[in-house]
Amino acid sequence: MAFGSWGSETKSALSGRWRWLAAAPILLAAVWAAGPFIPVGGRVPTRGPVDQHEIALTFDDGPNPLVTPKVLDILDHYGAKGTFFLVGENVRRHPDTASLIVERGHEVGNHSQSHGNFLPYYLPQFITRDFDRAEAEITDATGLMPRIYRAPHGRVTPWMRVALRVHGVVMIRWDYSPRDWEQVAPDELVRRVTAAARNGGVILMHDGLDLNDSPDRSNTVEALPRIIETLQARGFRLVTVAELFKQEPYAR
Repeated sequence: MAFGSWGSETKSALSGRWRWLAAAPILLAAVWAAGPFIPVGGRVPTRGPVDQHEIALTFDDGPNPLVTPKVLDILDHYGAKGTFFLVGENVRRHPDTASLIVERGHEVGNHSQSHGNFLPYYLPQFITRDFDRAEAEITDATGLMPRIYRAPHGRVTPWMRVALRVHGVVMIRWDYSPRDWEQVAPDELVRRVTAAARNGGVILMHDGLDLNDSPDRSNTVEALPRIIETLQARGFRLVTVAELFKQEPYAR
């Protein structure tokens, strides 16, 4: 091989290597952005056993002293159980409301420290740190350490699933959401939830709104009695998430 030919091939190989190095940040950014859609690290359950005539009503973004007690009153009136996924920062501000949920016989889960949009994209150590902070707030307020976790906005990345699984966390999403945060009219909320109800369903509603201390959840509160009445009339038993998925709700 001629020296000139060897030099040309070497330059071509180096040029190709530099192209790959230049493309690497773009590829990493694409993987990062697609994180919630990559099914690696296990699936997050959305629905319980279909052979049981049971449904779990869940409420996110609380506790809120204006809304949560009203939701509890409705649930208790109908003998229904609910699961409340609590935001650590809201628990810190309203520990008595968080404690009231447990005192009334309902279930609490971890919903992150501050309900951040980009939490799933953080490095694993920051995700677990956020979980630990929320866990500490919930435990201080209720005396219980939840094992059940719902990611903010339901967004989960593979590294988030792995990091929290090592923590012994049971991650749960939802089967159906009537999108009550959009101020849907009560009649429409009732129609949406009851039309979507099925065995093993996990219904997502809200007793809070991110870190807002005065969220308008009046439509949800107004719709909830009719939702429960309709589901119970159809023979559904309204249970907690832990009961539905046959899990221990709290670490011992």
